[in-house]
Formats: sequence, C-alpha cells, structure tokens
Amino acid sequence: MSKTDKTSKKSQKINKTGKEPLWVKGLLVLMAGACFYSVVFWGSVTLTASLSGQYSDFPPPAWVTAFIGAGEGVIIFSAVLAFWKKYIIAFGVNCAGTVMYLSAAGWFVRTIRHELENRAVPADLLDMDKEYALRLYPAAAVSVILLILAVLSLVRMIRKRRKKRLETESAPVKSIVD
Repeated sequence: MSKTDKTSKKSQKINKTGKEPLWVKGLLVLMAGACFYSVVFWGSVTLTASLSGQYSDFPPPAWVTAFIGAGEGVIIFSAVLAFWKKYIIAFGVNCAGTVMYLSAAGWFVRTIRHELENRAVPADLLDMDKEYALRLYPAAAVSVILLILAVLSLVRMIRKRRKKRLETESAPVKSIVD
C-alpha cells in the first residue's frame, strides 16, 4: 500500500465522521427560516416602529423595546453558533434571548388584545393580536429546534465517552502484552 492510498483512506474517514445527517441540516434550515421570519424581519420591524414612535396609541415601555432588541441580537447569535455546530452552547444562549424576545412580544400581543376589547376598531383590525402572535411567536421554534440539536449533541458525546471508556477498559494490560 502506498502512502497516497493511506492518506486517501484517512481523508475519507474524516469526511464521513464530520458529516451531519441530512435531517440535521434540514432542522438548521428550518431554524434559519423561523429566525429570519420572526426575529430578523418582524422583530426588526417592531423594534424600528417602537423606536420611531409609531405606537402612539399604546407606547411600549422602555424595557419592551430593550428586550425585543437584545433578544433579537442574542437569538441571531445563537443561530450563528448552531451553524458552527455548537448546539449545546447555542441552546443555552438562545434560552436567554427567547425569554427576553417573547416577553416583549407577549406585551405587544396582550396590549393589542386589550386595546381591541376596549376600543371601536375597523373590521380589518379585529385580528391584529393574532397577526402579531403569528409574526413574533415563531421565535420559540428556534428554541425547540436548538433543544433537539443539543440533545442530539449530548447523546453523541455520551456515546463517544462510553466507547472510549470501553476501549480503555478492554485494552490489554502492558504486563500481558510483554
């Protein structure tokens, strides 16, 4: 066997072990879609409207604006970590961002629902609270997908450690080999 044969076999093994299953890549694409739709687009629209004073009928408190902005940044950062295959860290970071983002989104949905119940509004605005919920709440899907990927990563780590421990325990003792 020549040296080139050995290196080609070694590179094939590295390729096989470094590959993610197709369904994991599908989950990452689904997570990116939910992140772009809910967090990047609608979160940015809501944040911009809040900062520019578009909500004059019910101005959001400062914590809502801060939470939606900070939550948005943290969720995007966790999505980047997930694409770098740091699933456990990404899930931990994402939990903090999702709590901030969804608490601010919840404030918007509750306030709009309260305003719709107490004011006379045109018929086309009657479902505005549901529209905001459908725009902002899919950010929770990012957390669910990251939870699945983090559990998968933990299972892989546990299997690898068990395999390594089994190999070290079943390896022949040096005195037997000599």
